[in-house]
Amino acid sequence: MSDETEKNSEFRVNDRRRFTSSGDEQPAVGQEPAPRESVISAASEKPACGCGSSGCQDNSGEPSEDSRAEGYEVDFSGFIIGLATQTFTFLGEMPDPRSGQSAVNLDAARHTIDILGVLEEKTKGNLTGSEEQLLKEVLSSLRIGFVARSRESKNA
Repeated sequence: MSDETEKNSEFRVNDRRRFTSSGDEQPAVGQEPAPRESVISAASEKPACGCGSSGCQDNSGEPSEDSRAEGYEVDFSGFIIGLATQTFTFLGEMPDPRSGQSAVNLDAARHTIDILGVLEEKTKGNLTGSEEQLLKEVLSSLRIGFVARSRESKNA
């Protein structure tokens, strides 16, 4: 576009809402609006721990693993594998990474398996062949493991 066309295509948006997102009353039309906090400036502030890392999730001052993994890209297969790993932990087939202990939580396992089932249903026809195969195999394995663990719990 030419500079003249760009100048003519400018438009203005007036916020006519009576209240701000925080619930404060907006000034009447024609009055100077109250200054708003910028989302960008709030996001660029340091976390409460003071480490300066946007990925820090605790007060240890250490950045989280997510913020350390440069170039880490989340994809559907990785997401499914993460949920499957979490579910195997709930089934007691893997130790909890924090405690090192194996514990069975059938309610949490059932919930995560149900989430994977919903993902299978809602993504039908939108996955690559390998993603679809992975999801089917993971769900099958988790469901078999859940039934086996449920039977063990009832017999115990």
